[in-house]
Amino acid sequence: MRRLPLAALLVLCLSTASAAATRTIGPGDNVQAALAQLRPGDTLYLQAGTYPCSNCFDHMPGGTSSQRVTVAAVPGETVTINLTSDGNGVNFSTSRRSYITFDGLHFNAKHVKNAGIKITCGSSSTDYSHHIRLINVELFSARTQGILANAGQCNRANQGFNEVIKSHIHDNGSDPQLDHGLYFASSDNVIDNTIISNNRGCGVHIYTESGSADRNTVRNSRVFGQTGRCGVGILMGSGEQNMAYNNLAYGNNGGIMVGNGGSGNQVYNNTIANNREWCLRNDNQGTTIRNNICANNPAAMTGKVPPTASNNLMDIPGD
Repeated sequence: MRRLPLAALLVLCLSTASAAATRTIGPGDNVQAALAQLRPGDTLYLQAGTYPCSNCFDHMPGGTSSQRVTVAAVPGETVTINLTSDGNGVNFSTSRRSYITFDGLHFNAKHVKNAGIKITCGSSSTDYSHHIRLINVELFSARTQGILANAGQCNRANQGFNEVIKSHIHDNGSDPQLDHGLYFASSDNVIDNTIISNNRGCGVHIYTESGSADRNTVRNSRVFGQTGRCGVGILMGSGEQNMAYNNLAYGNNGGIMVGNGGSGNQVYNNTIANNREWCLRNDNQGTTIRNNICANNPAAMTGKVPPTASNNLMDIPGD
C-alpha cells in the first residue's frame, strides 16, 4: 500500500479540520446550543416551524471575510423566530460576531423591549460587529427600531458594511418621532430590493449626532405607510455621499428627505407618489436630485437649500 508523504497528510488534516459544515435542526431542538457550535464557513438550517429565542443569537460565533456563518430556513419552508428580550432581540456588539448571514427567517419581535436587531459596539468603541447580511428576512413588531446599526456613533472610524436584501421590515416602533424601520448610524450599509412599511416613525432613518453615517445606499426598494411624526419614507438625515435611487416611496407623510448636515448626497431615479405632505425635501448643501418622478403629492420639492436638480418630473395636484 502506498503511503502518503507526511506533508500531504498534514495538508489533508488541516483541510478536513477547516471544512465547512452543514447542520439541520427542527422545532424543539436547542437553537442556542446549535448556534454555539458554528464555525467560519458553517451553515445552520432550520426546518419549518416556530422557534422560541430568548437572546439566543447574542453569543453565536461569527465568520470571516472569506467564510461567512449562515443561519437559514430550509429552502421553501417557513421559519418563525419568536424573539424575547429585556433588551434587543438580536444584539451583535463585537467583531467576533461579524460576517453573519440570516437567510429566509421571519423574526417576530413583539416581546422585545428595544430593537429587533441591533448591530453595534461593546465595551470598547473600536470593537464592533459589521458585515451582517439579512436576505429574504421579515422583521416586525419591535418596540423601538426594527434594525438599529449604530457602530458609527461609537467611533467615527467604524464602518458597517451591513446589508438588508429582499426583506420586509414592517410595523416596528412605538414612538412616532424616534422609532424607525431601519435606523443607520453607521457607514457603508446597503438596503436593496426591500419592502419597508407601516413603521411608527420613518421608514429608513440615516442619522447620527456624532460619528459617521456616510456612503449608505437605499435602492430598488418600496417604502410606504410611514405616517407618524417623523413619517418620511427615506430620510438621509446626516452624513456624506449617501444615495437613494430606483425606489418607490408612497403613502408616507413625506417621500424622500436630505437634511441635518452633510454633502454629496444623491437622490435619483425614484418614483415618489401620493405622500401626504411633499415629494422631496432638501436642507443640505451639495445635494444632487435628478431623474425623479413626483406624482400627486401636495408639494413637489421643498426645503431650506436649493439642490442641484435636473430632469425631475414634478406633477402637483391641481396644476
